[in-house]
Amino acid sequence: RKPLQQRSAKHRKLMRRRSAMIKDLIESYGNRCELGEYLRLRGVDSACWGVAEGMHELHRRSQRGGVSRVAYLTDPELALLACNVCNGWVEDNITTSIKLGVAVNFWVSTDDAKILVKKVRESIGS
Repeated sequence: RKPLQQRSAKHRKLMRRRSAMIKDLIESYGNRCELGEYLRLRGVDSACWGVAEGMHELHRRSQRGGVSRVAYLTDPELALLACNVCNGWVEDNITTSIKLGVAVNFWVSTDDAKILVKKVRESIGS
């Protein structure tokens, strides 16, 4: 018997697009944790590593489904470069993160989330 695939072909394609997007973001903004820089400016000590290890989306992935999920997860205007520590800090401190503008509730539109990402980048000089 053939073993079950860990990921579907569709999911592998999505992950390739996200990997390419991370590389593009790093080329555009440098290999730094944008999220940690912003949190530090706002007086939060997240124990940032300083180096981007992935992306942080303002909406949690569980809040986006279907076709909109794919579009959301591959839009560079909806993601900040982040280290795993800062990404974890946001998840662990969701109420504070929403107040700081680095996380949003499910009813917030993607257009509004793009505005927040832009404001974060402007405040840290990206």
